[in-house]
Amino acid sequence: KKQIFLYLVVGLIGCTSLFFFSDTIVKLLFGADYNLTVDVLRILSFVPLAVAISTVFGEETMLPLNMNSAYSRTLVLAAFFSLLSIFPLCYLWGAEGVAMTMLLTEFLIMIIMGGLLRKQLFQ
Repeated sequence: KKQIFLYLVVGLIGCTSLFFFSDTIVKLLFGADYNLTVDVLRILSFVPLAVAISTVFGEETMLPLNMNSAYSRTLVLAAFFSLLSIFPLCYLWGAEGVAMTMLLTEFLIMIIMGGLLRKQLFQ
């Protein structure tokens, strides 16, 4: 619980900072010619938070609890979701669609693993 709380607090601060300062970050690192990447960076800014939480859920909790099968099925399901969603989202929104696919996939993993752990630990 403490680790999740720490990841949430630090992650939210980092992600919101990245979101709000993405314009400045892109200009400083790449110049004004890369302004089109600002929206992609804003979409991707919350991916690290989802990855950190799903890592705690999956590798640091599910695997030690011998939930290997549920862990693997979650990742395979997320891979299929990603493959199915990337083509229409990329077609509709280009690079932003690819970024949305990544964000949705990582949050899907986090939500499924959280639900499986809740079911395993609290029922």
